[in-house]
Amino acid sequence: MNSTPVLLYHHVCDDREVTPAGFLRHLEYLKGAGYRSVFLDELPCFTGRNEKTVAITFDDGFLDNWVYAFPSLKKTGMKATIFVSTFFIGSGRPRKTSEEESGIVLDTLHGEKDKKNFLNWSELKIMADSGLVDVQSHTHTHKYFDKRAAYADIYFEMSESKRLIEANLGRRCRFIAWPWGRYEHGWIETAQKNGYDGCATTKVGANSAGSDPYRIKRFKVEKEDSGWFANRVGLCGRKMLVGMYGAVFGLDRKIKRFFR
Repeated sequence: MNSTPVLLYHHVCDDREVTPAGFLRHLEYLKGAGYRSVFLDELPCFTGRNEKTVAITFDDGFLDNWVYAFPSLKKTGMKATIFVSTFFIGSGRPRKTSEEESGIVLDTLHGEKDKKNFLNWSELKIMADSGLVDVQSHTHTHKYFDKRAAYADIYFEMSESKRLIEANLGRRCRFIAWPWGRYEHGWIETAQKNGYDGCATTKVGANSAGSDPYRIKRFKVEKEDSGWFANRVGLCGRKMLVGMYGAVFGLDRKIKRFFR
């Protein structure tokens, strides 16, 4: 194995493509196959070592990450990184998880951007203090800069999200994941000026010793099917194969975007 797969999830919920039961099966597969879960600062681009590791990430900071995903992380002892858009993070007491109360039903398909459907700081603090969850930045407001909601000040987006995470959790914020994976080349320098050690993309490719930490590759987990999942994880663990796949996949995405 000469590349570390970095998995990208958003929701884990019964009304999404990956259900709580499916997510647990993913974690159990990874553990059973001998993968060690790591945070981003343990990727080969920082350690210089190619080991049988996997990094699990979530984008946005949705409530179901606490209700459904966190109990499975605790059950298996696997780690995950949650990239949060701090504008949406609320306050208040921690809500109940599926571990505490069975039969909790969340509707993630309606009112997705309603703040009540996002995590709050007390929940994030509990997860971070567990040692199983690392909380990092997904900008402050999660705007889509090249569509209809341009960022007025990308420096503020990076600095404000970093400030809020560090102030509320008492931990250093070192990484940022670009919303939708879209970013301008100059933003990497802006991230460096803000003290970020790396940036996560949505581009498929290898994460190996010598890779660029400011272009961390991730693949989106779009199915809970165990066979599909095992194949994708295995592919992303092979530097040459995933590099070839990423090149073809990236070209396909560009062609589709051109004809929209």
